[in-house]
Amino acid sequence: MQIKHFLISSLLIAVYAFANSQDLLTPYEESGKTETMTYQQILEWSHKLDVLSEKVYYLSIGQSGNGYEIPMLIADKDGFKSVSEVKTANKVILMIEAGIHAGEPDGTDAGFLLFRDFVEDKIEIPDNITILFLPTINPDGCIRRSKYNRINQNGPKEMGWRTTADYINMNRDFLKAESIEIRAFLKTFNEWLPDFFIDCHTTDGADYQYVVTYDLTCLGNMGEEHNLWQKEKYLKPIKSKMDNDGFPIFRYVNFNKWHDPRSGLRNWIASPILSEGYSAVQNRPGLLIETHMLKPYHLRVEGTYKIIYHTMLILSEESKNISRINAEADIYAASEDFKSKPFPLNFESTGDSTMVIFKGVEYDIDTSKLTGGLIFNYSDIPVDFELAYFDKLEPTDFVNLPDAYIFEPVWRDIIELLDCHDIRYYKTKVMHNVNLEAYRFYNEVFSDSPYEGRQRLISFEIRTDTVTRNLPSGSIIVPINQRSARLIAHMFEPLSSASLLKWGFFNRIFEQKEYSESYVMEPMALEMLESNEDLSTEYELFLEKNPQVLNNQWVLLNWFYQKTDYWDKLKNVYPVYKFSGNYLELTK
Repeated sequence: MQIKHFLISSLLIAVYAFANSQDLLTPYEESGKTETMTYQQILEWSHKLDVLSEKVYYLSIGQSGNGYEIPMLIADKDGFKSVSEVKTANKVILMIEAGIHAGEPDGTDAGFLLFRDFVEDKIEIPDNITILFLPTINPDGCIRRSKYNRINQNGPKEMGWRTTADYINMNRDFLKAESIEIRAFLKTFNEWLPDFFIDCHTTDGADYQYVVTYDLTCLGNMGEEHNLWQKEKYLKPIKSKMDNDGFPIFRYVNFNKWHDPRSGLRNWIASPILSEGYSAVQNRPGLLIETHMLKPYHLRVEGTYKIIYHTMLILSEESKNISRINAEADIYAASEDFKSKPFPLNFESTGDSTMVIFKGVEYDIDTSKLTGGLIFNYSDIPVDFELAYFDKLEPTDFVNLPDAYIFEPVWRDIIELLDCHDIRYYKTKVMHNVNLEAYRFYNEVFSDSPYEGRQRLISFEIRTDTVTRNLPSGSIIVPINQRSARLIAHMFEPLSSASLLKWGFFNRIFEQKEYSESYVMEPMALEMLESNEDLSTEYELFLEKNPQVLNNQWVLLNWFYQKTDYWDKLKNVYPVYKFSGNYLELTK
């Protein structure tokens, strides 16, 4: 707590001093473009710019796990600072997020340079756009500052840490929303519902010429008009503008073999657990900026600044188009037409490729004397490679969407997630006996180690049953006819790579809770074998396929226990049911 009091006191002093000064050099510039802002400086500058200009407004959107403010700046030529004012004026909203990985601060410094230029009138804020800037949504990571936090990265001199204080990687948290910081972000995102979202990062990986790479969901998780707009009205002009500025850009670099350009490139569609994937299923274009970690820090900041600046201008020119496309996408996602079509949950390569020019560098490959693995030695000699780019993807794992998903009120953490994502739902007022569709799982396999703090469900077989359930009062009904239908499907459909089931939110349903004693089950099993010839054959097949259990009394008797009426009939049954029909009747 003492640190916080010190920050507040020094902040007030700094803001007062700055308000009486004409020096608007950011800490990044004062350091010779080698250092990034500390958390205290981020707060100071957020308040300074608010004080100095009626066009810039500061607010805190919440607190980190350790209680530090999460700052946001709003830039608007008319001084608008509320959602209602901006929406009434029909302005396009651009949201810029930086510092989610606090060790990758390029976007933090680039964003403050842009807002400083707004304040000094070096750059004019377009009349038809409002810009939201989150300089760090990971204050705890920002405070954990060290020159040793990013081993692969060329500057700045010191940087923050990748995760929150409780070790959550927030750029895997957009759908499951476990961190208090992401919950604050989601509240802000859904309140403002930006027309275009930018997330600023620095990548790891191979060496190449590009300072800036990007990801943008131009297929798969969005509608065709969104895809066409992003390709024709955004990517074409942004590539041209960045080329003219000396910052050619390329899609996020995924080689078929890690580090090896000659192995070819792979396209992908971002999962909704990631920022740009989450934005896409919310019917909004989401740009991931990934500057190249080996490039000098000042080039990475400048490249980030340029792509944000040009994005702002493109959005201003395209304001009517993108506003219309976003609004129509929301309406379509809530429509009967959307629900009636099979929904693709995942995508995979078709195996087809096109040839592209990739700006790499000369390199050779050695065999490590230490590990026996391959060592890639990159030079500083530029070379253009003609590479196979496996950019053709096809949808997989189609599902038919229900009218609503239903679950019992006992799953309180799922209700909290619905609130975080601003998903509409209803509650039953009395008990209802309802026919539902239920998923039952078999041969489930869990990860050997935790991922993002959760024991993930890796694979399973699935069967759909029609069941009758007595739904208690207060059961939750989540209709699919709402703008967030894509997000809802990815949350609740088990086959989605981002599903809550695969994240381990329902792991308890896979645990056996009642057991039989051997002295009870042994005679019962013998009787079952004698009276049921088919069961005897099934048992023999089980032993033939699983010879490792021949001497395992518990497993063998438990096999018989599963065949009795005592067995838990709800084990491995997904507690989120699919309902078809008039769900509003259940709310009466």
